[in-house]
Amino acid sequence: MDLDKADTGRCMTALALIRRILLLDLVLLLAAILVAWLWTPLPFVLGIAVGGLLGTANLAVLSWLCHRAVQSSDRRWRYVAAMGGKFLLLVALVFVCIRWVPMDLMAFVIGLSLAGVAIVVATSWVALRRMELTA
Repeated sequence: MDLDKADTGRCMTALALIRRILLLDLVLLLAAILVAWLWTPLPFVLGIAVGGLLGTANLAVLSWLCHRAVQSSDRRWRYVAAMGGKFLLLVALVFVCIRWVPMDLMAFVIGLSLAGVAIVVATSWVALRRMELTA
């Protein structure tokens, strides 16, 4: 039996995958904040919290904009342009956080990276279970 062509019967919608990624991101963020709060100074905790919230918000807005850009044919250019605006806003918010928030910068980067970890873990889970993504 060819495993690449095996019909597992397991399907997941892309929206369900996005929700799973966002939920996992929030769980990772809360766990990281709790661990940091128990064993590190306050600037480190603040860095993880600010970076994690910024990363989660960025991921949520990006997924919403991508969903709208794919679904709507006549307004697609607006959502694509909004992605550029979102990126500029993200750069501005990162600058403001680094410049004026009294936090540990390494913790800020760790917090921002949690969204990427959530994406890798959730998509790997889907791939290892040989699930099919549907619209």
